[in-house]
Amino acid sequence: MTIFLQDQDSRVKADIHSTAERMLAVPMASVQRLGGGLNSRVYQLTAANGARYALKLYFRELSAARERLDAEYSGLCFLWEHGIRSIPQPLAVDQEQGCAIYEFIDGQKIFADGATGQDIERAAEFLAELKGLKEFGDNFPPASEAYFCAENIYGNLRARINRLAGVDRTGEEHDALQSYLKDDFQPFLETLTGWSKKEFSKAGMVFSKNIGREERTLSPSDFGFHNALRDKTGRVVFLDFEHFGWDDPAKMIADFLLHPAMALGRGLKQQFVTSVLGLFKESKTLASRMKILYPVFGLKWCLIFLNEFIPNDFRRRNFAHTEAVNKQGLLQGQLAKARDMLNEMKRVYREFPYKTDEGLRG
Repeated sequence: MTIFLQDQDSRVKADIHSTAERMLAVPMASVQRLGGGLNSRVYQLTAANGARYALKLYFRELSAARERLDAEYSGLCFLWEHGIRSIPQPLAVDQEQGCAIYEFIDGQKIFADGATGQDIERAAEFLAELKGLKEFGDNFPPASEAYFCAENIYGNLRARINRLAGVDRTGEEHDALQSYLKDDFQPFLETLTGWSKKEFSKAGMVFSKNIGREERTLSPSDFGFHNALRDKTGRVVFLDFEHFGWDDPAKMIADFLLHPAMALGRGLKQQFVTSVLGLFKESKTLASRMKILYPVFGLKWCLIFLNEFIPNDFRRRNFAHTEAVNKQGLLQGQLAKARDMLNEMKRVYREFPYKTDEGLRG
């Protein structure tokens, strides 16, 4: 039996029901769709004995679904085997069906207005646990789109621009996209490239040189409270390891600060910067690297916002949504986000907006 996502929802649920029973060898009473991220759907499974599980169904896009499934399931198995418990326990996997079953976390989302300093501490503690596993993680590849020198980060930006420039579509939204790339984004990209090279040189770093293995860390890559739940005991559980692997802590910090799903207050962001820099205080270059690369990752977020202009990326977004997507409205909204992020990076790129010395003391 194969799960065909183009079937009616009732048929998909029936297929998931039988697949889950086979994977867990437990009779199921019900299947309920909960939602998911941008690349997946999540279903709550309730067994006949009342036990609950979470089944995650990954978007099938050639080999990419298997790569995300492999990254998440193997990453969570690795972390669980090494005693980390602020994650859902991985229970079963079916590569052919593109799904995995995890412990069901009965918790609430952590919104920006409900996040606390204690939550930041828990996030930093989790990253410290990952850092502590460096000697055991040699078999893991780099995290998704992890680049270890500035030159390759910029190369990724240009590849993304070329991908967007090659979209063969007509219409007002696509005309606006091309105008944004040509008239706004690319001129500032050139300005920022020149500035970054000068700043790397001033800091005694080489723009085209990879950071050493000792400077890297294991990372979920898409890390933050947008991918976390607080359970009834107050424990914070971190989710979504589809991009797990080795990464530059500078990217990890920048993405936490920039992620659009986490509009945290300035004080909490500062606490995170201080905590993580303290965690990596043996690094002599992280603070400088982070300050220079922060606006570069901001530009990457501009381009991530525009993924929906790519037909297959739009199909993936549509797959993950529980309701039909208004494509025109979505594209207009994503372009507006990209404009806002670009304007913010133009405003702050010369001066990193957070203090970086406190985390290096002691």
